[in-house]
Amino acid sequence: MAEVLIDNIDDFKKGTYTEVKVKDGEATVSTAVSRIIPTSFSGRDLPALIIGAVSTPPEFRRMGYVREMFEKMHNKGAENGAAVALIHTFSFAFYRKFGYEKVGNHLIIETPSAKLDFVPYENRFIPCGPDKAADMISIYDTFRKGRNLLVRRNGYGDFAGEKKYICYIGGVPSAYIGFDTAARFEINRLVDTKLTVREFAFVSKEALLAIFSFLRMFEGEFEKIEFANCAPAPEIDMVLRHYNHTTYRIAADIEARPLNTVMILDANAYPRQPGRFTLKINDTLPEVGGVFDVSYGLGGCTVRKADSEPDVELTPGAFIRIVYGLDDSAPEYAAYMEGVNVINERGAADFFRAFPKRPGGVFEHF
Repeated sequence: MAEVLIDNIDDFKKGTYTEVKVKDGEATVSTAVSRIIPTSFSGRDLPALIIGAVSTPPEFRRMGYVREMFEKMHNKGAENGAAVALIHTFSFAFYRKFGYEKVGNHLIIETPSAKLDFVPYENRFIPCGPDKAADMISIYDTFRKGRNLLVRRNGYGDFAGEKKYICYIGGVPSAYIGFDTAARFEINRLVDTKLTVREFAFVSKEALLAIFSFLRMFEGEFEKIEFANCAPAPEIDMVLRHYNHTTYRIAADIEARPLNTVMILDANAYPRQPGRFTLKINDTLPEVGGVFDVSYGLGGCTVRKADSEPDVELTPGAFIRIVYGLDDSAPEYAAYMEGVNVINERGAADFFRAFPKRPGGVFEHF
């Protein structure tokens, strides 16, 4: 009989990756790594069970080992305070079987460096090392408010990019950028030159424009500027001007599943205009499934378990996609989503209004 083991459960709770493995007799038949760490949700931190490196040798596949491993991780995650589970997936269809659904995309934007002519040549950035970690975290924490999924940072090593620079405006930490560069030598010159922004953060429009002015300083050295992921920051596309010269690539990125419905509903930033809905989620996890009555207004909410007729009935996957604001979840659009059953249109309208479209994504791969 298979046994699921989670090593160093204390580290798991403290945010350190720990190994999860399934043993069948002496054989290790499936493995993963996991940890619990705060991630951004609706302007607050929500503890998330992060799962990665899921692997099963071919000879042990299709035997239910991954399902057993995920059930153990989900239960342990919920027991230790996680409200949601997140994974970068190789197959969205595969993980839907475990209650997961897409909550974030990956957006790559590339533009010629010569097309950054809407900002002046100006450098307000200085090289950034470990001594600036606290200032980088300060910028990042301000940036991630209202942007879903971003993982809490604890030190300089958490930030991506071989080269890192930081900007102070009026003496206040205001923006940072981490980037790599690439080029190929051909005959007597460098070709295919590209600067790739691995991650960035800013606290104001002035700070964002300072990032573009800094990148313009590389015109002539690098033909192209690529932002490796702009999903957390739609402001990047708002600032760009030469759309005919800019390319966009979108890839489905992150799947999630709820682990604690009340925690998620409590954490949401609700509209000031009053509303009320009753929600039913069909799920086997005890902290997820059930009927929930929610009243909100003036930015606050009251959430309680109920036994009344629901306004809307959802699968856990449909619920998590809607609450993370991946789509415009107005009722007329949500009806196209699998796992959504609108029972009472008036209450359902208040439910969908509570979860507007919100930017979200991550810079790292977990």
